[in-house]
This record gives sequence, C-alpha cells and structure tokens, in this order.
Amino acid sequence: MIGIHHRGKFYEFAPWNAEVSWDIQPWGDWRMEAKNAQYTVIVTGITHLPGTPLRAPTAKGLVFVCRDTMQGKVNVEMYDRRSDRSILKATSNLCGLETGGQQWNGSWSDRCGWSL
Repeated sequence: MIGIHHRGKFYEFAPWNAEVSWDIQPWGDWRMEAKNAQYTVIVTGITHLPGTPLRAPTAKGLVFVCRDTMQGKVNVEMYDRRSDRSILKATSNLCGLETGGQQWNGSWSDRCGWSL
C-alpha cells in the first residue's frame, strides 16, 4: 500500500483500488509503483550505506534478520494519468529503509491489486 497526504487530500493506492507493484533488492534499492484510474505514483528509495543489522522476533527468539537505515534517499512522484500533469514531486535524504524477515539472494518483485 502507498498512502500520500498532500495539500489536505489523502491519496490511497492499495490492492482494493489500484494496481501496486514493487521491486526490492536485497539491499540498497527499493521501487514501488501504483496506478489507479486517475493517478500514478512512483516511490524509489536508495542507500549506499551498509545499514544497521537489527534483531526481529522469530520462532527462535530475537534474531538479526533485518537491516535498516534512517539515512536513505527517497523520491516520490505522483501524476494525473488523464492529463500527465505532475501532482507531487518530493525528495528527502532522511528516509527510513529496511529489508528483513528472511534472507534472500535476489530481488523481491511482484504486483497485485485492481486491474486497470
């Protein structure tokens, strides 16, 4: 799900009202995109930092299975699909980025939701 509150309006992109896709690398690169009938939103996050290992609850107790940073770079872009007009472009260098829950060697990519 992607939720954006901008200029007094809430924009919700979730499987029940949008097509949501993501491509998350094992570390350093995150990309999500969502489209509904009216808007497209693209959220990207990157970091070149190694991240901090974190413990998370598992069946074996707290185990180092997550990694995060609070110094990632995020870009958010939202467009009106009908006019191709930009609604929002925002960037921050203080983004929280995380992977975890299990180890994986490749990207985590999928899509779900409402079909356009």
